[in-house]
Amino acid sequence: MILDTNIRAFVDFYLTYTNYLQSKTREPNGRLTAGFLWQPKRFQLLKYLQFIDKPAPDPYSLRKFKRGVDVEAHFVSMCKEMGILTDTQKEFTYRGVYGLGDTVLDSSTFNEASVMSKLDPDIVALMMMKTPQVVQNFLAIKERVKSLPKAVYEVKSVKNSSYKWIVDKGEISWHYKLQAGLYGLADNNEHFGLAFIASDDLREHVAVFKTREMKAEIDRIIDEYEAMVKDWEEHRKVPAWEVHDKWMDKEDYMAYDPFWARCSEAEYVKTAEQLISMGLSNKGAK
Repeated sequence: MILDTNIRAFVDFYLTYTNYLQSKTREPNGRLTAGFLWQPKRFQLLKYLQFIDKPAPDPYSLRKFKRGVDVEAHFVSMCKEMGILTDTQKEFTYRGVYGLGDTVLDSSTFNEASVMSKLDPDIVALMMMKTPQVVQNFLAIKERVKSLPKAVYEVKSVKNSSYKWIVDKGEISWHYKLQAGLYGLADNNEHFGLAFIASDDLREHVAVFKTREMKAEIDRIIDEYEAMVKDWEEHRKVPAWEVHDKWMDKEDYMAYDPFWARCSEAEYVKTAEQLISMGLSNKGAK
């Protein structure tokens, strides 16, 4: 047996290079984004100051990210085959917060006859014999799909363990609902949705929420963000390090170097102004 690691070495190199290239070519614009609503205020301020966030630290993380992109693409392609996909990567803005909604789905466009017309009837007949439950579940879609409102559905690839927890507990993390909820507000839609895809076996779990359930929380975060920016511009005041959930305090999950979370307010201001003076931000020094 010959064991070869050349392909793995190449993929590690290529993914790492691509990640750093994207970081180099990505121009921060200082705008708060939907996916950043849940981030601690200190990191939101760094985004406002237009500092580049840290690249993924290792090939393993980059491979997981690539898998997530592929999994989400699979979900989008299945919605397209189903005939309920009306838009992808649609731009939304609410109170200056910007984001790209993964999918806009409209179940009223589902047409069983149209889907069946593209299929080989002999294969479908064979499926009725070999896997009847699969076919019966498909034929029941036209009744069940009526409960799926037209809305923006954010797609999240998750580990199988996380998928099981979401399905078993019926609980959706706060930070997921913030992002998707903002799209519901920007779309002036009563609903927003989240589609969780198990990264190992591509199972889907779709949950729909009332947009009004998240409005007060989203407005509060934006209000506090705007006040924080004003405090920085006028007084060079920096917020304390606070996280909503314990896991957000783990350094592996931090969007920026842990220094910005652990340093004093004075160290934060001094370092930020030094980086600005060095031209590492599009924000001018005060």
